[in-house]
Amino acid sequence: MWSESLKEQTREFLQQYQRGMMKHFGDSRYGICLVSENSFEIFDRKTKEVESFNSIEELLAGGWAID
Repeated sequence: MWSESLKEQTREFLQQYQRGMMKHFGDSRYGICLVSENSFEIFDRKTKEVESFNSIEELLAGGWAID
C-alpha cells in the first residue's frame, strides 16, 4: 500500500483542490479525481469507468493516491 507520507499528501491535496491526477496502487491505473461536496469520483483514463468514494479515507483504502 502507499506510504503514510503519500497518504497525507493526498489528504492535504484533496482538501484544497477540486481535481487532480491519481494513481492506483494495485494495477498501475491512472485517473482524474473530481471532488464535489460529498464525494470523490475517479475517472479511469484507460477503462473510462468512474469510481465513487464518500471520503478521502475510503479513496485511500481503495488504493488511490495523488500522482
